[in-house]
Amino acid sequence: MFLGEIFWKRAILRAMEATRADSKEAVAARLRLLRQVVAGGNQTAFAARLGIEVKRWNNFERGSPLSKEVAILIVQKFPDITLDWLFLGRSDGLTVKRQRELEQAGNSGITAAGRPSSSRGG
Repeated sequence: MFLGEIFWKRAILRAMEATRADSKEAVAARLRLLRQVVAGGNQTAFAARLGIEVKRWNNFERGSPLSKEVAILIVQKFPDITLDWLFLGRSDGLTVKRQRELEQAGNSGITAAGRPSSSRGG
């Protein structure tokens, strides 16, 4: 097997993983979106509502794996959020109201980095 081919396959697999709904990047993006909807973008207020340190919450938003403990806290504090949505991106268990809020926040230009996106033509 050609050495370059091995590296190429690894790069492709990494790119595919980054787009999966259960990737740590996708989970982090959903956490940022939830925080935006619930706390208007304020990490401190959101972390306080959950009863965790801001630094810990920030780590999750930056791609650290979401712990089971904090995921359960989220669904206890916000009963219209599901573990399926947090970990897998499945919105079928969310309330219609919450689905709309998350969709509107996502469409308002919140990027995966949690910052407003630049306007795009099209």
